[in-house]
Amino acid sequence: MGDRLYRGRKLLNSGKILQNRYCIKKMIGQGGFGISYLSVDFAQDKDVVIKEYFPYGKAYRGETSQVFFKNNSGKYDMFIHEASILEKLKNIEGIVKIQDFFLENNTAYIVMGRCKGMTLLEMVQKNGRMEAKESYVLMESLQKSLEQIHRHGIIHRDICPDNIIVTEAKEVGLIDFGSALDLNSRKQQLEEPTYRTGFSPPEQYEKGGMYGVWTDIYAFYATWYFCLANAAPPGRRSGWIVTCFPAACVQNWRKKAA
Repeated sequence: MGDRLYRGRKLLNSGKILQNRYCIKKMIGQGGFGISYLSVDFAQDKDVVIKEYFPYGKAYRGETSQVFFKNNSGKYDMFIHEASILEKLKNIEGIVKIQDFFLENNTAYIVMGRCKGMTLLEMVQKNGRMEAKESYVLMESLQKSLEQIHRHGIIHRDICPDNIIVTEAKEVGLIDFGSALDLNSRKQQLEEPTYRTGFSPPEQYEKGGMYGVWTDIYAFYATWYFCLANAAPPGRRSGWIVTCFPAACVQNWRKKAA
């Protein structure tokens, strides 16, 4: 699936009401498993982010808001899995907070708190590559969150500049757990490999890859490389990380995650 832009999907219209509570404002992101919308929560009078289950290539929307699935593939297992992971991690700083989960329009929705800011990708593209000290502060914060995630037996599997929000106060938030894996539940596997060219480790390019905390460590340092170079690392090379960062950095984190 890689880094395709998922164009051609029919989106929910601005002003669409869900659950008699949430009002869709605009689409703010798309991924392999869903579409994210900036929305208003009337009950709390605040903005939220709603993610709609809409797997790329397996779903389409009719003339109404109803979602239809090809080949009877409208199972929400992975989406429900994402919601359960977010619930499990709700007390960890730097993780997007889940607020609601519901079924409507023949599909599923996750409601999350809105992290105000810009993605790390947008930040670097706007301001250029970071100074080493600035990048260290941001990535140290992300590392602490990841260490907590790993202690819960979860690996994210999609760490990249697109999935990191940086607020005006320079706080870091990790979003999009659609590809996350619970190591305590081995049956939770993606049907097909998903990857981010330059950011994913070799095991994510082929079906049956062996995943572990090292998967996130690789993507973490690939993202750090992007901060410093304003460019993605080389594609499917597994050795670049050793030459770009001292081995002690990687070994130290492996010990903490063990």
